[in-house]
Amino acid sequence: MKTKLLTLLFACFLTTSYAQIDLKINPIGALFGSPDITADFVLNDQFSVEGGLGVDFGKFKINDVQYKRSGFSVLAVGKHYFNPDLGADKFGVGIYTRFRNFGNSLSEGGNTDDYSRTRLALGLQIGWKRVSESGFIFEFDLGGGRALVDNIKFDNANSSINEDDVPSLNIDALLRIAIGYRISK
Repeated sequence: MKTKLLTLLFACFLTTSYAQIDLKINPIGALFGSPDITADFVLNDQFSVEGGLGVDFGKFKINDVQYKRSGFSVLAVGKHYFNPDLGADKFGVGIYTRFRNFGNSLSEGGNTDDYSRTRLALGLQIGWKRVSESGFIFEFDLGGGRALVDNIKFDNANSSINEDDVPSLNIDALLRIAIGYRISK
């Protein structure tokens, strides 16, 4: 009960402490199987904190075997903007962390080679955000980092593939083209 009350009070504080909130969606991410929605809380003209949720889906191959991917991701970014016009806009740099959890199953059925993957990454990003006078937003972000955690768990101990077959570069890449709207209080 105390935790729920504390969470509610904290949420009320957060929603009343920001003068501007940018709500954005990354529709281009759907082409790569990872669209997301985010809320960017503008703390002052040069700094913002962004949080978002995404889904992961799509198909890929390992050793000529077709897999389906499904799961979710959580993103948190702290951004600093240089020489903003309307507050938290134009060129910026930031630090991001991204958590992803997704399952991979055989497209053809059967579950002998199904596996799940949990990944936590930390990285740097650069970006450009354009905010119109009417509040519409266009943003482009590019980033890269390192996977701090990359756990792979097979559903079946007798899987015909092993962990070495799963592509697992410790590099995390971030590419977002987002559109949205700025809510000002």
